[in-house]
Amino acid sequence: MTITRLMLFTTLFIAFMFTTYANSEPRPLEWSSEILNQSSNGWDGLPFAYPNGTPQITIKRLVLPSGFVLPMHCHPMPVVGYMLQGELEVTKPSGESTRYLENQGKIEVFREWHEGVAIKDSEMIVVYAGAQGMPLSVPKKADQPNAAGCRSPADTE
Repeated sequence: MTITRLMLFTTLFIAFMFTTYANSEPRPLEWSSEILNQSSNGWDGLPFAYPNGTPQITIKRLVLPSGFVLPMHCHPMPVVGYMLQGELEVTKPSGESTRYLENQGKIEVFREWHEGVAIKDSEMIVVYAGAQGMPLSVPKKADQPNAAGCRSPADTE
């Protein structure tokens, strides 16, 4: 009887070890890569250019409550935004607009005046490809309509 129990125990132990070992083998790492957006133009179709000077990349997290209004401004450098959550509508003075939707990346307009409103509570990552000493955005002032090379549709006609 003791030998039978020993054989049963040994068989169960070996089966357990094989099962444990088989389940613990490392699995190959899986990864993926996806281009979310690639262009030489902003969302409005107009081209952008990199600024002169010593390059500087800035990454910013932007958190906006629903209903928050980003006042009229422009970016004197290429800007990319990726909406982590929420929804943001961006509009140019011409009325042309776009919406940043959750899990969507867009290339922002370049040197074009625009404003935004958070449709939902929003969180986005914004990347600025600028130069040292350059402002990330320029607020529009009545006495400086073309500040930092920013233009409105009337300026391009």
